[in-house]
Amino acid sequence: MSSPSNTSDASWTPAVPRFIYWKFASRAQTPMLLLHAAGIPYDWDDATANAWPASKSSAPFGQLPILVDDGYTIAQSGTITRYCAKLGCLWPQNPAGWLKVDMLIEHCNDIYRMMEKAKYAGDDEAQWQAWQSFAKDKYPEKVAWIASMLGDNEWFGGEKMNAADVVVFSIFNLVERSGADCPLSNWPTLLEHSKRVAQVGTISQYLSANHPVYFKVPAWTAEQGTVV
Repeated sequence: MSSPSNTSDASWTPAVPRFIYWKFASRAQTPMLLLHAAGIPYDWDDATANAWPASKSSAPFGQLPILVDDGYTIAQSGTITRYCAKLGCLWPQNPAGWLKVDMLIEHCNDIYRMMEKAKYAGDDEAQWQAWQSFAKDKYPEKVAWIASMLGDNEWFGGEKMNAADVVVFSIFNLVERSGADCPLSNWPTLLEHSKRVAQVGTISQYLSANHPVYFKVPAWTAEQGTVV
């Protein structure tokens, strides 16, 4: 992006990517973390999101999140994720590398959609039951494939970190914060991997903000029949 001709104007600041989304740790978390990993600042425009659907007609496909950057208005969370990965130079250039990143993006999207199904399974008891199925059966199977892909490497790219590491870290973080009973400590190599990713760039700043979570397992108990 180019600066204005009058660069002596101290009030001018370069435009930064702007996310339009509600302030929850949810769909926009992964692309935001990619920018944190690359040290790229951004704006989080929750005011426009909170006024939704006032601006719905101007949004591609009429949905959020949206990323506005360099004259582009970008929709679809997967597209936004890939854009931020490339913006932060975290997208591999060789086919074997970027194909692995792309596959892991879709694999983690599968996990996200499973959490959506649990969240909207019905009343609190139905949600609780769905989360139990997620934690005991569905999620561990998905994580096992991720662990296999990482192997004994420190990073999914081998010796160098790339977007795949952040994408996987993000979905693990959302699951952990949901309260699902399936700790990452069940996979020691992935736990150590997540600890490494948490120290990259300014990711720790995002984590310390402790944004409210979108997914949360209801504290329902069969004995009480209520949420506690």
